[in-house]
Amino acid sequence: MTHCPKSTPTFTGRENVLAELTDFFSEALLSEETERTEKIFLLYGLGGAGKTQTALEFVRRFKSRFMKIFFITTESENSIQVSYFDIALSNGIAAQNWEAGLDWLHIHEENWLIIIDNADDPKIPFSEYIPSCDHGNIIVTSRNAELQIIIDKCQELQSLTPIEGDQLLLKHAMRNSMTESQEEMAAKIAKELHYFPLA
Repeated sequence: MTHCPKSTPTFTGRENVLAELTDFFSEALLSEETERTEKIFLLYGLGGAGKTQTALEFVRRFKSRFMKIFFITTESENSIQVSYFDIALSNGIAAQNWEAGLDWLHIHEENWLIIIDNADDPKIPFSEYIPSCDHGNIIVTSRNAELQIIIDKCQELQSLTPIEGDQLLLKHAMRNSMTESQEEMAAKIAKELHYFPLA
């Protein structure tokens, strides 16, 4: 699947992570001394921590910075290969195999972004599915912290701050204004849930 889904309208918090992503993927002023490099960022943490939603929120806010954005699902090697095959087709290539999508990314030096989502399965050789070139931008989301071995820039997503946890619960629970006692109760519930986004 190459079409990038939208972030949830109730997205809350993670401003520090979004700021780090923004800084990392900001276009550097190239000089003769500056070598062009591919930029890869790993968001890792427990399931339900909000890794995918954080990546999608980054795309929502800054999609104008990128010429093309692709979303790769990683339930299996087959789903990864289908995603790369779709990248080739979406760029007008009469592809015979999935490698055509990978080749397109290698050749095209425009400012593209890939989200490789839920790269959790340690049996899948993800390094084989990450384009290796001197251009492009990639965000990988995963429960597998060991991917830090092949990706230099990483950020672990843990629980939200208490304020963020309260805000997220209130966004889901109430449409109208709340009384002070309701807000206090919501704060207690969020604390009991350890401010974890999925909970």
